[in-house]
Amino acid sequence: MNTVTTLYRIATVLLVGLGGALLSDSAMATSGSDAAPTSSFSFVSRTAVSQADCPSVTGQTSSWCNNNWPSATYGTVYRYTFTETRLVTSTYPTLTRTAYVYRPAVITAGASYPLLVYLHGATQTGDDMFAQTPFTQLADSRGTLLGGTWLQNSATCQEDQFGPKYFGLGGTSTSGFVDSTGSQCSPVGRRFTRPKAASAFFVVYPNGIPDYDGGGNSWEDGRSPSPGQYDAPNPNDQKRDDVGFINALIAQVKTQETLVNPSRVYVAGISNGGVMTHRIVCNSGNSHYPELGKVAAFAASVSSMADNIYAGTNGREECPKAIATPVSLALFVGYDAPTPNAADQAFYANCNPYNPTDPMYKMFTACPYAPVSGDGTMPYGSAYDTGGGSFTVNSPTQGDVIASWDDQAFWLSFIGSSGAGGSSANDGVYGYFTHYRRYGFSSSSAVLQVYEVDHGLHQNGGTRYDYSAAARIYDFLFDFAKANGVTSVVGGSYDAATGSYANLSGYF
Repeated sequence: MNTVTTLYRIATVLLVGLGGALLSDSAMATSGSDAAPTSSFSFVSRTAVSQADCPSVTGQTSSWCNNNWPSATYGTVYRYTFTETRLVTSTYPTLTRTAYVYRPAVITAGASYPLLVYLHGATQTGDDMFAQTPFTQLADSRGTLLGGTWLQNSATCQEDQFGPKYFGLGGTSTSGFVDSTGSQCSPVGRRFTRPKAASAFFVVYPNGIPDYDGGGNSWEDGRSPSPGQYDAPNPNDQKRDDVGFINALIAQVKTQETLVNPSRVYVAGISNGGVMTHRIVCNSGNSHYPELGKVAAFAASVSSMADNIYAGTNGREECPKAIATPVSLALFVGYDAPTPNAADQAFYANCNPYNPTDPMYKMFTACPYAPVSGDGTMPYGSAYDTGGGSFTVNSPTQGDVIASWDDQAFWLSFIGSSGAGGSSANDGVYGYFTHYRRYGFSSSSAVLQVYEVDHGLHQNGGTRYDYSAAARIYDFLFDFAKANGVTSVVGGSYDAATGSYANLSGYF
């Protein structure tokens, strides 16, 4: 399998509007930041999972585990298990919740270490992230050996705006990269690594709830029907309290892993996990979820806020306009990339929206749902388009998300109104297709950072290979600490010329 094919498998995380989850009491919708939890959580166990244990625990193959699961030389993966008990009427009164917590071997007593929680996309699992992100390698300094490789555009070889031809969007190249004549070309491979002087850190890959039809796992991100629950009983209701789960998980990891630095906890996610990250930020001022208010910074890739959360509709809580303390947030989106239309694609809500015949995507045995039309562009809006609105993302109308322009405007006001003060923007262009915008604030070190990629497809970061998404996420998050509600800068300095931070070495 060539490098491009491998990266396609790693990068293609689809924001499929998979199904709806259960919260039968529609009266639970709450305006403001103090929506009551709909579940309670009990910690059950913390169990080490070795490379040899990996196949039986994760369901992955021995070969996959040998290639992707950290060996004891580098660190230990623990499987945390919780019981979730619903506090409202539910088809699922109790649920089992799990997460993988990685503790690098280089972590030793006498110091404290950051903690990164990363949320997978729809139809995926937490263990998939060991293969699809390089965060564990960065956490234990393996970045120069494993997982720190990515492809980079050059003046003569760049990713096609329609991606690889098997996406079904009109690309002409199997690799996805073309030269000035449109012919296939081979991009430059790059590596990056965490500097030796930087701190090791804990990595947490939680598992969403299994999709009702068994297609993978998803998060209750605020859309309705919720991802993964189209054909579940009462699909428009919420099935679980994922905000509460992440809050309980962070609290328990701090208890079990006593060397976690409480001022350097970070949350990020991609696709469905990115929409879920938006919901978590909305609840970071919720007194019922105290750990979320202590998170130092957030990052959300190829996603925006669910329209239900933005407006407080369909039984979901409304995102407040402000909270007690500012947050730092980075957004990674693409724009002006075509979304398939039912008229010319065999496209259904629970299937691959790019190319249903793509053998590399985990297809379902049947797609018995009504076709959903694309809107011609990915629903995040252009860096220069202030039209805004809300858009259907491969799901029924109630699965709408708001346009990226509205999303950015909301967070800019949210952070400023939460005590950060007035804002100033620094805009620039990076690489060949990326527009970046950084908002600083007059009364806080909090930052809103946005990366927008022209024809950035719905991939890991939607970068079109102008930069490494994982490196930029790491750079942004680890620049911040938060203690007693006050954000401070502790990492590398911001480089206005490239829209990046100076935490990583190498090309990124």
